[in-house]
Amino acid sequence: MESTTLNSIKTTSTLQEIISANKQTKFLLQSIGISTEFHQDKSLLQICVEKQWNEKELLKWLRKKTEDRGEQNSSEEVNFSKLNRKQLFEHYNQIQNRLTPQLNSLQSDFERICKVHGTQYPVLKEMHWHIDKIVEKVRFVSMMADKTIKPLLSSSNNGSDSILYGEAKKYKKSVKLVVQDQHQVAIHIQKIENMDSKPDKMESICGTLKTAFKDMEDLFFEIETFFELLRNGVIPKINQAFNID
Repeated sequence: MESTTLNSIKTTSTLQEIISANKQTKFLLQSIGISTEFHQDKSLLQICVEKQWNEKELLKWLRKKTEDRGEQNSSEEVNFSKLNRKQLFEHYNQIQNRLTPQLNSLQSDFERICKVHGTQYPVLKEMHWHIDKIVEKVRFVSMMADKTIKPLLSSSNNGSDSILYGEAKKYKKSVKLVVQDQHQVAIHIQKIENMDSKPDKMESICGTLKTAFKDMEDLFFEIETFFELLRNGVIPKINQAFNID
């Protein structure tokens, strides 16, 4: 049986043993520049010594990412527009439960990375500024959606077909802000992706930077999924349930 937590894996385990324990690690290792095809007989420790990376930190990261990706699979390749209200409610909760710790983790990681590597890679400080803006916007949308959108999804799921004027007014305002903030978040993400001097493509950077950039990529995907759920699933279903234009 495949282990999703890699609890039995040690830093002295070979890549072949790690991948056999959880197939997702193959993609994760490749995503940070480790060739799994040619180094299957090498241990994680050997590879980290060669690259001057911290093997304990890398193993910890692999364990965390395989757990996160196991939860994330439930929302991948889903056409939210075809789901009923109960299914949308379940996906909303699942995504929210993943998104909050991801936001917190990346923000704190980049703060630490900037202190250590900011002088060597000044672009990191600029990226950190954009990440802070992204986290701020997504947290606001998440909080707002919990207060004004999620309750309507829940009540419509329970069969209620009426909505108070005040609730409808707050809901419509929230929908406008979702559209507005999604656009602003996309601009910040694009700014980061267009940076010419990003160090994530450099072979010589440390494992901490490699894994941080992979975490950032995964967070951006999760944010995109969250907005897609709202725009293509939740909001249309609520509009339909309560006859909201």
